[in-house]
Amino acid sequence: MNKQASRAQRRAELLALCQQQRVEVAAQMHTARSSLNAANAGLNLIGQIKRKPWLAGGLILAVIVIKPRRIRSFFEKSFVIWQAWRLMAPAVQKLLAKR
Repeated sequence: MNKQASRAQRRAELLALCQQQRVEVAAQMHTARSSLNAANAGLNLIGQIKRKPWLAGGLILAVIVIKPRRIRSFFEKSFVIWQAWRLMAPAVQKLLAKR
């Protein structure tokens, strides 16, 4: 009986540890997913701009007219997204190549 009790206790401890790890992984995946969603939105915008170059001019003009003080912040965020893409692009390309 003592062995069974200790096994049951160990099993309960391991299950609790697994649950904690699941929560941690879910939080990390949420962060990664939101970063990827932002990058994906940026890539979609780039695709639209390639198809319609006049859209880039209109977008830049709108940013300058509407929020001139936030232009620097916008470019800083864009630069961070671009850097993240540069880091992740090789891995994404490998995954796409395996499909």
